[in-house]
Amino acid sequence: MVLYFLSVPKYKWAENDMSAAVTAVNNGMSERKAAEEFAVPKSTLSDRVTGRVKPSSISYIETFG
Repeated sequence: MVLYFLSVPKYKWAENDMSAAVTAVNNGMSERKAAEEFAVPKSTLSDRVTGRVKPSSISYIETFG
């Protein structure tokens, strides 16, 4: 079995921090404040809040060969 990575994360923030930031924004905190508090990029946070981008659940694929 060979594993091919689709993409290597290039970000320096944790997905759980992004989820917490999205929750904070949905509870009334500003996007700028949430981005600062949870150390996540404001543009990515905005994309997640508006639904433009969803978290990727697939990090690799398996191939048979």
